[in-house]
Amino acid sequence: MATLDKHVGEMDPDEMAETVMNPETRTLKQITMEDAEEVAQTFMDLMGESVGPRKSFIEKNAWRANIDV
Repeated sequence: MATLDKHVGEMDPDEMAETVMNPETRTLKQITMEDAEEVAQTFMDLMGESVGPRKSFIEKNAWRANIDV
């Protein structure tokens, strides 16, 4: 489990169960070969070293977030 935790922002097991592992609140999307280039670019934008693409993604998609502030 420790290896998986590091890949999702070092969440503890309770946080994992509450968020990414909860079938009622998680979103799964099937990725096809036709999507591969777009998915690879999005992954690099979000996980890469450059902050600019990550910030742009957040600004563009923040309206989708269901957060309690």
